[in-house]
Amino acid sequence: MRYWETEFPNLSPGKNRAGNRVYTEDNINTILEIKRLLYNERFTIEGARQYFRNDQSNSQYIGRSVSPASLIREKELARKALRDVQESLNDLIELINRQK
Repeated sequence: MRYWETEFPNLSPGKNRAGNRVYTEDNINTILEIKRLLYNERFTIEGARQYFRNDQSNSQYIGRSVSPASLIREKELARKALRDVQESLNDLIELINRQK
């Protein structure tokens, strides 16, 4: 994570009196999003940086901040809904083919 702190300007945890890093919920969401981009989506470090630059400009334009964790949940729900629609369409096609 210390390496990612040097690579991503938006990841900058505070420190307590002892000098230990103190991560906020936003920091943790950013870390999870970086991990997802690098390991699951196969982004390069530069690509992930660009993603965050675009994401920041888009969230400022929209006027609200969305956590990466909520975006991941929304994406998973959308994928499930699409799979359900696909299964329904396949069932419908099968029914039509049986009628012929």
